[in-house]
Amino acid sequence: MSTFAKRALNNCRTDNGRVSVILRKPWDTLGYLGQEVIVAPGYARNYLIPKQIAVYATEPNRSLYKRTLEGDALRLSDTERSQRLLCARIQEFRLIFYRSTKEDGSLYSQVRASDIAEKLQSTPLKNLGVQDRNVRVEKAMDAAGEFEVKVEPVKLSPGVWVPLKVEIISE
Repeated sequence: MSTFAKRALNNCRTDNGRVSVILRKPWDTLGYLGQEVIVAPGYARNYLIPKQIAVYATEPNRSLYKRTLEGDALRLSDTERSQRLLCARIQEFRLIFYRSTKEDGSLYSQVRASDIAEKLQSTPLKNLGVQDRNVRVEKAMDAAGEFEVKVEPVKLSPGVWVPLKVEIISE
């Protein structure tokens, strides 16, 4: 490790031996772009810093990311407004599936994430670019009724999951 890296590491250590880093990219388990998070020193040194996911939270880096985020906030206001409208459109939308059921009311085949992504391609929301990996089904859809799933449209910022209503009607 270089002298500069050692000095930077010492400047951003916390009382309990962990280090403070600023995220250069949104990261599911840690936070969003520009957020300062506290992680283990080995995780920062061996993974986050080499893969350019984060930088050490030194004073120059803090001021740099603060200025960058302020500039981005001004530019993103229009896109943020359009993304909020798109989120509202998705939340109001309802996907309907017609499936045959057994005598006890359960479905012969469940509705899966791939079914939802495929059905979205034939709706007015087809330009969202939702694939089956962008659909999170939290509760098994194995009976007729209403369900809520979360979708991550490609048109929105990464990591933004929007609820979508799914209704399964018995044939």
